[in-house]
Order: sequence, then structure tokens, then C-alpha cells
Amino acid sequence: MGDPVTAKPLVSSEPHRPSDGLTGGWDELKALSLGLDMNCQQRIWLLINTTNTDAGETRRNPRKEDLPVSRNWKQVRGRPLSLNSYNYKVRTMAKIKSARERSGSLSLSVSTIHSIALQTAQGEASASWERWPEKERKKKNKNKKKKKKKKKKKKKKKKKKKKKKKKKKKKKKRGETSIDNMKTTRNGKQKTGDGGISLAVILVALTQAVTVRAHCLTFA
Repeated sequence: MGDPVTAKPLVSSEPHRPSDGLTGGWDELKALSLGLDMNCQQRIWLLINTTNTDAGETRRNPRKEDLPVSRNWKQVRGRPLSLNSYNYKVRTMAKIKSARERSGSLSLSVSTIHSIALQTAQGEASASWERWPEKERKKKNKNKKKKKKKKKKKKKKKKKKKKKKKKKKKKKKRGETSIDNMKTTRNGKQKTGDGGISLAVILVALTQAVTVRAHCLTFA
């Protein structure tokens, strides 16, 4: 951590806005956190500068590893409508200024500035959602519902296909015999795969019955 330095209002980075030490550009906001080491400062400005920008500013897209609090950042970034960076900037600066006055020290801790920046961003994002026209909001909600319905339909189709496949593969009932079912043992005797009466046994019984009948007829 560096030594605390008094915050000096710098020249505004926005020529179309008045610079009164609070409502100017990002330079004044940077000055409020002097006293932090440079690495911490850069991470904080990466976080703050990444909101969607107003006229006269450029948008910056940070890498995930550069963001100090990625979980909170996702919450902020996932909201509808881009944040109004000018309002966000003014509110953040005002909150940091009042936090410094309350603490009585010129430099704030990194965690304090992080939380102030994130809270302000989340508040601004939820306010932007309220300002969003109802029609647009309904459209977005409808699209979400449509996507969910499509996913459900796909799942149902997959389930139906699986059921059809199962129906095709019907198991043969016990006792049913067929030539496909017949298997031979090592001794050469035939037996069924499903434990039913073998076809050979039936044939032998039939031939025996026929021969007995023939004998009876001849003697009669």
C-alpha cells in the first residue's frame, strides 16, 4: 500500500460535462483512491471502467482474470440494458467521497472501494431494468419462455424414440419354441434357450404316436 495523498481534482476527461471535482471524468474518481498501490488502482479502474459508456468515452472489455470479484461482476453484467456510465460514475464518486469523510482518512481499503463500485453498479443496473419499456421487457421474457419450451420438446422427442426402440425388442414368453431358439449341447442333444420343450422331442412323440396308430390299424 502506498502513502495516503490528498485528492486533487484533475482536468475532466469529458469536455461536454462540467468539472466540479465530483461530476467530472474518471480522473477525479482515480484521485479519490490515491494512497493505494498502483496494481490495486488498476484493478479497481478495470472494474469501474468496464460499464457501457456515454458519449466521449470508449468501452473497455476486461479479461476475467483482471477482475477482482468475478462472481459479483457476472451479476452486474448479466442485467438487461447497458449501464449509464455517467450516472454510475457520479454515484460511485459521491459514495467514495462520503466513505472517506466518514472514515476520516484519505485512503480507503481496496475491499471498500470494490464493494462501493459493485453496489453502485448493481443499483444502476436494477434501475435501468425499471426504466426499460414494458414491451421490450415482455419480449425478452417471451424469448426466454420459448427457449425453455423448445428444450422441453427436444427432451420429450428423445424419450419417445427410446420407448419405440424398447417396444420393438419384445422378449419371447416362456414356453415358446422356435427354430432360432434351439441350441445344441455338447452331446448333440437339442434344447431351447428359454427352457421350453424342444422341437425334436415333440417330433419324436408325434412319430411314435403315428406308428402306434398304424400298428393298431393293421392288427384290427
